[in-house]
Amino acid sequence: MTTYYSLSPRQIQDWHINYTIKKGQSPNVLTFDIRLPGNTDLACFHKAYADLIKKHAILRTSFPLIDGEIKLQVHDYDPDRFSLSCEGCLEGKETVINVYKYALPKFRNIRHGPLIRAILLKDQDNGYLFIFLIHHIICDYRSLSILKGEMETLYYRARMGEQIQIPCDHSHWMDYLERNKTKVDLTQAKTLQYWRNELLDMKWRINYDTLYNKVPNVLLPVAHSKKRRGWSDLYQSDLLKKPKGESYIVFAGDDLLEKLHKFKTASKFSVFTILLTGLTILAAKLTENNCILTQITYSDRNRAETNNLIGNLLGTLLLYIDIDVDNTFRELAKKVYTSFFISIDNMLYNTESLESLKLTPNSFLFFNFISKEVSGGGKVSITPPAAGKKVDAKCPLYCMATEFDNTIKFHWEYHLSFFNRQIIAFLTDSCFSLLQTLMDAPDKPIKFAL
Repeated sequence: MTTYYSLSPRQIQDWHINYTIKKGQSPNVLTFDIRLPGNTDLACFHKAYADLIKKHAILRTSFPLIDGEIKLQVHDYDPDRFSLSCEGCLEGKETVINVYKYALPKFRNIRHGPLIRAILLKDQDNGYLFIFLIHHIICDYRSLSILKGEMETLYYRARMGEQIQIPCDHSHWMDYLERNKTKVDLTQAKTLQYWRNELLDMKWRINYDTLYNKVPNVLLPVAHSKKRRGWSDLYQSDLLKKPKGESYIVFAGDDLLEKLHKFKTASKFSVFTILLTGLTILAAKLTENNCILTQITYSDRNRAETNNLIGNLLGTLLLYIDIDVDNTFRELAKKVYTSFFISIDNMLYNTESLESLKLTPNSFLFFNFISKEVSGGGKVSITPPAAGKKVDAKCPLYCMATEFDNTIKFHWEYHLSFFNRQIIAFLTDSCFSLLQTLMDAPDKPIKFAL
């Protein structure tokens, strides 16, 4: 008899966004790759991949419609269904891009699955490139890094000839959901009411006309100079139906990094807290509003039962800061740090019932930070600012800062109904300049920088 499971609140929202609001568009898919040398034992590598799929039930799931309700179903391991495809030779970036283009449409079939794909390409140096793709509805970035590490370990152990007993995954996703379902439902109801009360005064809304007035006229496109937006009357669902956006990538320079790490060492604040504080002050400066709401993508991994769990534990943190301009940068960073942990206690996994507040179109920023512990660190090639890549923009302004050993990569995505690349370049330069100014005088009231 087939067993069906209920979805988590986050999975319900992801399913609704991907298959109702964004129907027909590409789903959100995460990926990692592993470079393999020419002497790779392919038989052992295939076995390691099979063992990975057998170990984690979440990798064998689909989301069928049962009596009008979306459910989660776990499939038995089938080597044909969960095969590792050998797709020929790697001939530059175009081959990898084509692999993604070919694989992405297959992820739309969420009702039947599979929700993972794995491809092995032979490169020109007689080595191999292993590419793993997984639907975001069953995986977050923390899970992705765990899976990559396990894949490498399973292959190493198989090649050493170890007889691996694949353990029953007692902490798998379905068990976790069943144990926590009542608790999560009760907590989310209280959390939603908490944020309705906190945000009811609407002081946090961004007036886009004020922001545009801070931008040099030469950077504003004709559309912005003629059309006044004020407070946005759009919902997030409106943006997702027409997600016309672009990306802009820029790397932090040596001067900023030096001051950042110096202040980090002296203050004991994390890079995340320092950047978030700087962005909050930037928002106040550009919008002339000291009540700043930032949305943060966060994965709840602070408990033993979730630390190594494979699944999508992402939620939305609402960081609502009422800035006192007489505070110093150091004092505001402490306030941001404290507010962040209060937000964790009031994390949202499904924001649909808060749509009436129009959170996403009217908050300043959607921010995500990936530390070098999660990104894997290492050094990356620093390139000049690059813009123009078309993206599906889920909000007016999004920034993902990824920390590496030699830099921090800022990946901006912006909805073209609100911003263009010239404005984003201006915002980035303003952010970097403001951060350096604040860290040069961390014990001076921040009103000098506003």
